[in-house]
Amino acid sequence: MTDPRAVLEAAEQATPGPWRERFTGTIGHYGVNGKGGLTIAVPLREHDAAFIALCRTAAPALAQRVVRLEEALKKLDHGIGEVCFCEHGKGNPMLKGHTKACLEARAALAGEEER
Repeated sequence: MTDPRAVLEAAEQATPGPWRERFTGTIGHYGVNGKGGLTIAVPLREHDAAFIALCRTAAPALAQRVVRLEEALKKLDHGIGEVCFCEHGKGNPMLKGHTKACLEARAALAGEEER
């Protein structure tokens, strides 16, 4: 599996997005342009051009989401020994509430959803 941080690093070094697909005017040739009309790629199939253009924006966004989810999972792993009664009503109803690990994981996940 690719390290999501490597994807983010590569995206930082790549031509800024968003990229757009376009038909070059030549039969069977499509292009992918970056900001200012800079040609990024000239694939032979329209679907390939669409995929390349989409990946410029989607890959870093998904990589960032993976990083945040991994951070949330690490926080949950640290709290495995703790018991969290959450709003699901598990355990003693008088002890409802979140453990520190649960609150940290929820905060990390909430930050991921805000983007």
